[in-house]
Amino acid sequence: MYGRIQKIGVFLIIFIISISLLVEGGVIQEYGLVYSGELRLALYIKEGQSILKPDYLLYLQGNPYPGLYLVTYLKPDGELIDRIMLNYTKENLKIQLGDYSLNEMENDFFSFNQDQRGGLIGYQFFNGAIELQILKAFVKGLHYQDKIKGNGSRGPYNLSNSPIIPGSESLYWNGVKLTKEEYQLDYQTGVVFLNRPLLTDEEIEVSYTYQPGGGYYERLQKGFSISLEKGLIHGGVSWIVIEDCPGENVIFYLPARTFQAGILTGEWNGLTWLKLENQLAWSEIRGLLEFRDWAYDGLIRLGNDQTHLKLRYTYHGPEFMSSIDQKETAPLEEYRLEGRWSVNPNLYLLIHFDYSHDNPEKNPELITEYKELRLLKGYWQISPDSYLQFVYQENEEGDDLIFLPEGKEGKIGFLTYSYQGPYSLDLETGFGQWIWKSQSASQLNLNHQFIQLSSRLNWKKERLTGQLGFRSKYIHPINKIENQSEDRVDHFINYDLAYQMGKGQISFSGEEEFKEDYQRHLQEIRIKKRFLNIFQTEFKYQQEKEVYPGADGGLARKISVQIFYQNPIRIEIRCNLSSKGGSAQAFLSGEKGAIKLNWVKDKNGQQVSSQIEYNPVPEFKIISRFIYQKQKELFKKESVWSLVLTGSYQFNRMTKLNFSAELPLTVDGWNDEEYKSEIELIFSL
Repeated sequence: MYGRIQKIGVFLIIFIISISLLVEGGVIQEYGLVYSGELRLALYIKEGQSILKPDYLLYLQGNPYPGLYLVTYLKPDGELIDRIMLNYTKENLKIQLGDYSLNEMENDFFSFNQDQRGGLIGYQFFNGAIELQILKAFVKGLHYQDKIKGNGSRGPYNLSNSPIIPGSESLYWNGVKLTKEEYQLDYQTGVVFLNRPLLTDEEIEVSYTYQPGGGYYERLQKGFSISLEKGLIHGGVSWIVIEDCPGENVIFYLPARTFQAGILTGEWNGLTWLKLENQLAWSEIRGLLEFRDWAYDGLIRLGNDQTHLKLRYTYHGPEFMSSIDQKETAPLEEYRLEGRWSVNPNLYLLIHFDYSHDNPEKNPELITEYKELRLLKGYWQISPDSYLQFVYQENEEGDDLIFLPEGKEGKIGFLTYSYQGPYSLDLETGFGQWIWKSQSASQLNLNHQFIQLSSRLNWKKERLTGQLGFRSKYIHPINKIENQSEDRVDHFINYDLAYQMGKGQISFSGEEEFKEDYQRHLQEIRIKKRFLNIFQTEFKYQQEKEVYPGADGGLARKISVQIFYQNPIRIEIRCNLSSKGGSAQAFLSGEKGAIKLNWVKDKNGQQVSSQIEYNPVPEFKIISRFIYQKQKELFKKESVWSLVLTGSYQFNRMTKLNFSAELPLTVDGWNDEEYKSEIELIFSL
């Protein structure tokens, strides 16, 4: 205990001093440039060890020369110039240099989604009839987007890829971007910790750039493209080469490999009734595994967009690869035939045939998986507010095995009437059947024919709005298994009725589902109300009951309450209760001026955090944060609290002093106790 008090004393005395020179910004008139940035001199103190680290960030952008645009960031993140982009255009010449996300040469076969550093030069000949582009670049990383779903804790949460390029990440919590102080991200492992618990009904969207292969490496990309446009003819040729060279710190060994690909395109729009499109591609990967093949995509269309006959053929060879990061080949052969006849602007018929399989070489030693679609569609625009539509389609998918085939086939038809006026009404009737090709008893029990009726009605009258939906489905099993399959009728009803009050709304909604072996009943009441222009409240009550043969799932109830108050203190209260499992969750947030308080409690534990900001003089600011968390583990309970003190002193317009200190302590848990402090001086330019 005495040692802990000593560390608290050290925490209060030894803190981080940081000197920064802020660059307020300026203009270099003779070169048309705008600059800003900062210089930092930081002293870090951790467990008695001190580290002096200089840092800087400079930003420069503008048009120093006619046709030339420059943007650059200078940071010491292993590179003198962290990000720079330079564009130059003059008449037929285009030059692009620096760091950018390049998607040039994108087509139906190849695409690139990556950050890279390099250059692209383009030049147009014969008044733009021919354009030549040449590029060479080093790829820094690949873009990716993840979603973190909450479990009621601060973490850890794992991203799908790593290592992550520092500074490339963006985290959005319910649409609000998080600051660096609100999360901790291990760039090498992709593990995220949050400063407050992420509730089970919340999620965070994360976008970032990572380097595949488990470590930092160099990827060199180079190539060229030529495009031609002359009258009715459009065409071009592109060639690209990508080389991977793993670095020294890869997590697992990724052998060097090379990907090269080329594509030849041609398009001709003749007269007003004929269109031809052709794309021929070739790709090769060399390395530990080698693949080499070609692909083709061709289109012939007779007619116009309203009335036409269109034929499309696509071929991907057995070893065709569209990317160096592709995990396996994707062979394909596909035929598409479409005919469309417009009787008049309000009435048309459409016929469509589609057949594809993954054995384009017809190799008898391979199992061929295929898909087939035959579709007939009719559409009639009865009036500006209503239409009638009929769709009939036959689907089939599976393989060519004789004794143990897999797959299914279906025949489905629907007739739909829709009206969108003062109220909206949709009526639909359908019929069809599904047949599974497997001979297993569980699959045979799924074979059935059906007839379906459904309707949906929405209306609004003054302050009252409503919605009513109904679906009834008659199911006749095929290949009945004794005592298991009988004819049945399933019903589903959903409704919603809402009334707008002066400063609020009350609504009642529900769902009713009836099946032969299952029933579900759901009702919900929601009340929103604003009082005195300072209170915003929401109350929701939900009850659900499921019934099975010979069993009753019981009645599950959920209650949630949310209260928001602001004037002059900002207070937010959320409470969630559930009868199933006896779970409960509460959230309290308060704010008045410079004082903030948060409290969260659920079945896994609780967390309390507070923040106080103090400004004795305009130049001097101190912020203290206190966090306490008690978490339930499998066999024990752990309590953790930490104290953070930050502050700043503004000497003048150009110079600022920042300091911070952090002391995390544990109670009833592990003994990994350490204090951290930092001093930072910032100089502005």
